[in-house]
Amino acid sequence: MFLKRALSFKPNFQATSAWHSHKAFACELIFRLKPKCFVELGVHHGDSYFAFCQAVKENNLSTICYGIDHWEGDQQAGEYSNDVYEKVISYNHLNFSNFSYLIKDDFKSASKQFCDQSIDLCHIDGSHTFDCVSEDWKTWKPKIKKDGIVLFHDILEKKAGFGVWKLWEKLRNDYPTFTFKFGSGLGVLQLSDSSTDIAIDDDFILSEKDHENVNNLFLFCDKTNLLNLENDIKDLQNKIGEFEHINKVTFDENYHLKKVYKDLQNKIGELEHINKVTFDENYHLKKVYKNELELHHEINVIKSSLNFSKAKCEQYRKSFSWKITMPLRLLRRNFVDPFRTILTNKVSYDKSYENWINKYDSNAIFEKNELKTINQTEEKTKFSIILPVYDPPLKLLAQCIESVLSQIYNNWELCIVDDNSKNPLVLNLIKNFSRTDSRIRYQCNKVNRHISLTSNRACSFATGDFFVFLDHDDLLRQHTLFECFLALKNNCCAEIIYSDEDKIDLIGNRKDPYFKPDWNPFLLRSQNYLCHLLVIKRNLFYKAGCFRKGYEGSQDWDLALRATKIAIDTNIIHIPKILYHWRVHDNSVSNGVESKSYAISSAVKAIDYHLKDSKVFSHCSIVNEQYCRSNYRKDRITKSDSVSIIIPTKDNSSILENCIHSIFQFTKNVDFEVLIINNASTDSETLMTFEKLSTKYENLCTYDYEKDFNFSAINNFAVKKARNENLLFLNDDTEIVNEDWLFELVCQLTEKEVGAVGAKLYYPSGDLQHCGVLLGYCGVAGEFYKGKHALHPGQMQRANLLQNVSAVTGACLAIRKKVFLEVGGFDQVNLPIAFNDIDLCLKLLEKGYRNVFTPYSHLIHHESLSRGSDLSPKRVDAFKRECDHMKSRWKEKLQFDNSYNPNLSLNSNEQFEFSFPPRESQH
Repeated sequence: MFLKRALSFKPNFQATSAWHSHKAFACELIFRLKPKCFVELGVHHGDSYFAFCQAVKENNLSTICYGIDHWEGDQQAGEYSNDVYEKVISYNHLNFSNFSYLIKDDFKSASKQFCDQSIDLCHIDGSHTFDCVSEDWKTWKPKIKKDGIVLFHDILEKKAGFGVWKLWEKLRNDYPTFTFKFGSGLGVLQLSDSSTDIAIDDDFILSEKDHENVNNLFLFCDKTNLLNLENDIKDLQNKIGEFEHINKVTFDENYHLKKVYKDLQNKIGELEHINKVTFDENYHLKKVYKNELELHHEINVIKSSLNFSKAKCEQYRKSFSWKITMPLRLLRRNFVDPFRTILTNKVSYDKSYENWINKYDSNAIFEKNELKTINQTEEKTKFSIILPVYDPPLKLLAQCIESVLSQIYNNWELCIVDDNSKNPLVLNLIKNFSRTDSRIRYQCNKVNRHISLTSNRACSFATGDFFVFLDHDDLLRQHTLFECFLALKNNCCAEIIYSDEDKIDLIGNRKDPYFKPDWNPFLLRSQNYLCHLLVIKRNLFYKAGCFRKGYEGSQDWDLALRATKIAIDTNIIHIPKILYHWRVHDNSVSNGVESKSYAISSAVKAIDYHLKDSKVFSHCSIVNEQYCRSNYRKDRITKSDSVSIIIPTKDNSSILENCIHSIFQFTKNVDFEVLIINNASTDSETLMTFEKLSTKYENLCTYDYEKDFNFSAINNFAVKKARNENLLFLNDDTEIVNEDWLFELVCQLTEKEVGAVGAKLYYPSGDLQHCGVLLGYCGVAGEFYKGKHALHPGQMQRANLLQNVSAVTGACLAIRKKVFLEVGGFDQVNLPIAFNDIDLCLKLLEKGYRNVFTPYSHLIHHESLSRGSDLSPKRVDAFKRECDHMKSRWKEKLQFDNSYNPNLSLNSNEQFEFSFPPRESQH
């Protein structure tokens, strides 16, 4: 039976090492010993470690395996790159993740995670110098059971630098041992007080007289396995030959996707050939296709669009008198390659962030600037740090707990609940920490209850005033709780506190900071931007209903949505400092939401619940697996939601005509009227155009405004003529791109708290022109992401997210008439031309309204094509006066834009780059 088992063991993991010859013995040893705990010191490429793991898996044992190494190399193995560690981690995760744990640490430090006499089988295969292996033996011997087995490799290597043989000669006189003489020598030792032979179990007794036979037997097993391996290779080569033989079956015939690509390329060729079909008429091509069904649908749409007759195409050309408004290269890239990742959820800061950290955000700088203040504070507020734990990497859990112990604010408690971790060392580690500090309290679930209920249990025995939520592999800064204390000191009614955050890898490198805006409820609907650090007042947590079962993966987002709905807005406090390091590793959501796909469905459910009482909300959907989009019911937009579109113009017939035609051609799902305000036009062609448009379109009226150009006064005049409750101020140099543009704007106006709503505007080149307005930018204000590529995602996807902004441009600004009149309309005295839209938005904020940017309403904007540049010689003096008025009237608002962050720059061409130094926050 033994021979059959040894011969049948075929190691799946293949690496070149002297240990390869002992894999058959590893299989037999695991089978007979059936250890509860196996530890290997010195994993390197994993040749030996994965043989033991494979034996555990194939025998269906309950063994827990630990591989320990610093993966930097040593005197015998030489130094090696981090690629070795990453490959080992990857192979372990794919094959043995449910019982095998890799610990990246030195042997002495790692030993502290193991209790005495907890290891059944230990393989010592680290650095092979005499001093190192002697130290390893001395360190780990107490951790091994009294009858445990220890393996030493390279006991026959006596060349320079190797010293295992010296220790082995000494040990074999004190313990029962057995030696394999091939593969550089493997020593098998059993801890025992007697000098009896090693007895792994009753039917496997190795005596000295059998040594030669056993050596030959396992050597035979190894050669047989090598022979089997060669046969496997030959089989694979034969398979490759078969594939080469049948390569007559083409890629097109075997893979439908390739065929779809070919069809798409042909259609693009047709589009290029008959360029009368404009980009705007086929804007749907801009979509990022996600699956085959959508591809089929889009092909059918294209086919339909190509069925226009030549005469019809010519008619469109004359009506719109425009050429393709965005470069065909954008159309081509987004259409031919639909699976290409266009948008990313990261902004790369690289060295600039590292430099910023060194100058303004290191712990040493904090200690220097804040230590005196800390010593003078009275630590009255108690923070309960809530830490649910389930099978984290032990080293990361230890670092997480140590980050709590390092807090310079002392009035805290750490409440840990272990959710029935499979790794017994997790609980041992927690127990050891709890012995060192009485503020660390823990409980254990007898069965796995998942993160929501586990977190609730931790809260149930917490005694603090505020709950601080911490993930079991993340890190707090040493001043995190102190900053929270200062925030409470300055805002005594605070109910929710959140901070900025960044990510940290396994070796401590920081990257991808998220410098967040102040409280932004619409952004929270699109993205869990609060995330880390999140602190909630105890009574608010229970009032909101705690964490909810069934929302795992997005349970913190669900809680934040419910808690912020209850809390008073002014009691939601943002600390614009990095107080939390989110760990990046293979299984972390920080490395991509796909690592926990169930988080997506939980997020959808949470937002649907949050908006269930909305007038027009239907159902949210995930966009690009990175953020949520709120969808709205078209049939709930009624006559009362009709819009008056106000368009001032003067002597711009061709531009105006393009704008009007595009409105009536593309606008769907909303009733509207168009009010053209003629500001003393004298051009005969323009006057004819007014007449022609009024005749052609029933819901279009033209009104004359004969006074001097005053943009504010013209629009205020137009509002008096508007019949509808909703207003849309629109420049005549805009063109509509998507049919739901107006519908998306009106949906936001159905919420009473909303003031002004702005759209996503593009230059004719395809670059971004407006995604909201940033206050204080270059002195007064400027558009977010202006001049960036059309597909630029913005910081953490913010160019693609529905969110609150401080202001939006008047080039396309929707607002309810009642609200517009409530704040006095546009300032026609002090701001006749520039910044009147920004001033209007700031007056709305002053009255308690929220302004909104929606990325789902798209327009082309030929900026300042009508009235020219504000920096032209005729305008420069007036523009300066308007700037001075804004700086005087809104001084504080222009210094601190709540939708931005004081750690980010306000200088030209540096949006969302770091401020050197950071500006002082109003908090």
